Amino acid sequence: MPFSIWLTGHSLGGAVASLVGITFGVPTVTFEIPGDKLASERLHLPREPGADLPLWHFGHTADPIFVGVCNGPSSSCWYGGYAMETRCHTGKVCVWDTVKDNGWRVDIRSHRVRDVIDGILMKPDEFPLPNCVKETDCQDCGLWEFYDDRDPVETGSTSLTTTTTYAATSTTEAATSTTDTTTTITLTTTVDTQPSTTIHEPPTDPWPN
Repeated sequence: MPFSIWLTGHSLGGAVASLVGITFGVPTVTFEIPGDKLASERLHLPREPGADLPLWHFGHTADPIFVGVCNGPSSSCWYGGYAMETRCHTGKVCVWDTVKDNGWRVDIRSHRVRDVIDGILMKPDEFPLPNCVKETDCQDCGLWEFYDDRDPVETGSTSLTTTTTYAATSTTEAATSTTDTTTTITLTTTVDTQPSTTIHEPPTDPWPN
């Protein structure tokens, strides 16, 4: 008798299920997981270019862990001793916009699986299944600053010109066309490359042994 194996999980368990699903190509459905894309890339998990992975990540916008805003020293995750700096997901995300459509507030307590089951899944009339789409323009670790004392330091000032192309489909300040057009915007920025006297110290561990 033929059968199929599906993986599932919530939060950390869902993230592990997702990584296993990517590794073995097993269909996976997760709930309220933190971003798993960075981990899958650093682990060099197999991924065929252009492949439509059988991964679906369900979550809602009131969960700061799922949407990737439980980060930085002012977040509840930081006070709990967790470094939740990722927000990008593999596969497709299926999001209930509970903040906009249902008036929910962003709260770490809404991450509990009980709230997902009782508050959303058990109310299909109020919370119909959302559309599942791939994330675009997603960036992990947005608050991180990268530096290396071994990098050479140049002196003087340099004028840096950057050309950025935007596809405009609505009326904005930068592009006034309401049709599918392409607008090229050139930005010129002066970058001061004088050696900095600031000494970068590693962050202090808030949870010493």
